[in-house]
Amino acid sequence: MSTHVSPARRRTGQVCAAAVCAATVLTSTVGMAAAAPTASVVHPSDLGPKGPWIRLQDDPSNSSKTPGTQAVSPKVAPDSYNGSLHLAVRNGQQSQAARYFPAKKPLQGLVSKGISYRSFVDASASNTTGYGPNLQFPTTCKGVFTTLSFEPGAANDDTGHHGVKPNTWQRFKVTGSAQLRTSRAIPGVAAASQDLPMSDFAAACTDAGDGALGVIANVGVLGSPSATLDTYVDDITVDGTRYDFAVTGKARAQLTVTHTLTAGAKAGSGRSTFTNPATGPAYPGTGSVLTFKGPKTLKAQHLRVTAYGRTVHLTRRADGTLIGSIVNTRRAGANLAPSGTGGGAFTVSAVKGAPAGRVRVGTELTLTGAAGKPVATGIRAAAATQIVTPKPKPKPKPPRPIGPVDTGIGGAAPLPGLAGR
Repeated sequence: MSTHVSPARRRTGQVCAAAVCAATVLTSTVGMAAAAPTASVVHPSDLGPKGPWIRLQDDPSNSSKTPGTQAVSPKVAPDSYNGSLHLAVRNGQQSQAARYFPAKKPLQGLVSKGISYRSFVDASASNTTGYGPNLQFPTTCKGVFTTLSFEPGAANDDTGHHGVKPNTWQRFKVTGSAQLRTSRAIPGVAAASQDLPMSDFAAACTDAGDGALGVIANVGVLGSPSATLDTYVDDITVDGTRYDFAVTGKARAQLTVTHTLTAGAKAGSGRSTFTNPATGPAYPGTGSVLTFKGPKTLKAQHLRVTAYGRTVHLTRRADGTLIGSIVNTRRAGANLAPSGTGGGAFTVSAVKGAPAGRVRVGTELTLTGAAGKPVATGIRAAAATQIVTPKPKPKPKPPRPIGPVDTGIGGAAPLPGLAGR
């Protein structure tokens, strides 16, 4: 699924002087850890003719090609949960998003800094199996312009799974041992369409003027006109930068709770609300967590919380915060789509003997992660309630006597108000 990238894509400043692109000495990176990449968010406005990321049709040399879907999507990838890059093709289309470097980069330098990306294949919208979006490097090697392509279908992801696993986010690393395919023959190095380890290309492509011009996420033209492939890409990490494709909106949280809780009395009410704008991500499998932080002696057994008709189990953290997870059992795997609203009501009560004092209440939107565990999103809201102890009931007064009162001195005294009658 590799595809040739025309030299016409080189923009002003992309072709560097020989002194800058001179051959570099390949050094061993054993024992050397690459620095953490710098995050760079790519919004929808960053993908288009003005760049810095360009689509297939934004390059005039691709005028004869039919572009497919190339857009920043609300579909979220792990870790960032703010969107991804959508690349899809059908009917002989090709889709890609390209980012060119200010100057050519030696391949060995790119490998040393770390190359990786995440990909997802939507099986419900694809009739092609075994393929995914590939990562390409338009490169000059031995004076020849070629495109080096990493094919996920022929590689292992970071969990050890070989090839593409549909409907699953996978992370692939382009290491020195990773196999890349060259679109053109490189004299003394490789024949056209030959696969070699990245380290072989890095060792060979060191002449003056050699190096990678940029990085491309690509879904090429499929073998059959009726073939379809629907994919997503995110977290493209290259040359010390991690490119995070993201929509511009983000859900907001709101929390309301009863102002006062009387220990031993009836439960109070609360509600967590999460509102997603039209420009927000598509949050999958949403839930929420509730937290309670009050007096130092407040323990999990002092509060009873329910949601969707079920008890919310509270655990106590080291700092004294009580936390419980709420899963929408009425809509298992509920999603929070753009322009959608999520959350729900809950009840909270303080048992008899609960310590009095102010309790800070918090909520946070969560997503369903691995093994069904909630994943925090950082979308939070806070409120407060007060635990009060009930006032003691006054002791009843003794009843007033009815009838004559014995004075103890020789007779009964008349009742008040009857004397003299």
